[in-house]
Amino acid sequence: MIQILLVCSAGMSTHLLVRRMQQAAPANITVTATAAATAGEVAKELAPGLVMLGPQVRFMIDQLRHQVTAPLVILDTQAFMQMDGSALMAQAMAALAPAPPSPPHA
Repeated sequence: MIQILLVCSAGMSTHLLVRRMQQAAPANITVTATAAATAGEVAKELAPGLVMLGPQVRFMIDQLRHQVTAPLVILDTQAFMQMDGSALMAQAMAALAPAPPSPPHA
């Protein structure tokens, strides 16, 4: 099971977005949210597989890089404003996909 953690400042719109993303999610993905005021609060969450930051908390990304081991992504602003759970789940799945192999050196 992979947990995707959405981080926002207040939590109202993000909880609606969690429901919409969960509807578009594969069975092995769980979407949760936290209204975190600090990077330390995000770091206390239980080992997410991916942390997605709402546009309003994008300033936290540099602090979080030092505190969490999960990949960090800023939610697409347009999809966030439209509450497009399918588009944001596609963004999450792309972030979770393994990186393509590097071409061999000649």
